Amino acid sequence: MKEVGPSSKSEVDDMDMDEDLMDTTNLNELGRETLQSFCKKAASLFFFDEYGLISHQINSYNAFINSGLQRVFDSFGEVAVEPGYDISEQKDGEWRRASVRLGKVALNRPSFWGGTSSDAEHNMVFRHARACNMTYSVRIKIHVNVQVYTQTVSRSDKCKTGIDKVVQKNVVHAENREIIIGRMPVMVKSYLTS
Repeated sequence: MKEVGPSSKSEVDDMDMDEDLMDTTNLNELGRETLQSFCKKAASLFFFDEYGLISHQINSYNAFINSGLQRVFDSFGEVAVEPGYDISEQKDGEWRRASVRLGKVALNRPSFWGGTSSDAEHNMVFRHARACNMTYSVRIKIHVNVQVYTQTVSRSDKCKTGIDKVVQKNVVHAENREIIIGRMPVMVKSYLTS
């Protein structure tokens, strides 16, 4: 049985020689500027062929939609609404205060209203928005928890609690609901359009 392996162990045929290697140019002869220019062009062409010109912007928009928008509203925490009061006008327990907590953010599909009270909302595609000179956008809905309350200061047994006065919160009205706070433009080819 004959040994199988590279042709370098046996005689060299003309078929083993690559013609491209015969005409090689020394890289030093090309010059530094030519090589740098070639590398930049090759890298940029590869990047644009692989990812496209605006893929990083679409990825950034998708990241904002998926988690960034919710983090913005979470950063507000609980908002306390204090009355602008004069102490001489009312007793302390009669002033109403409120606390507002923002919850989960929801984005609907892009849609438009048909124009009459009997028409429902219709899904919108970006071509329709462009043809009708409309903004291609979605509604931003957010879950809101609102509590309206009064505060009363009462004395406590300092020996038992360690505190002389205690502030009690008496809830007058509480409401949980979803509200529309605005619209946000949609980037074409983002998660919201697929």
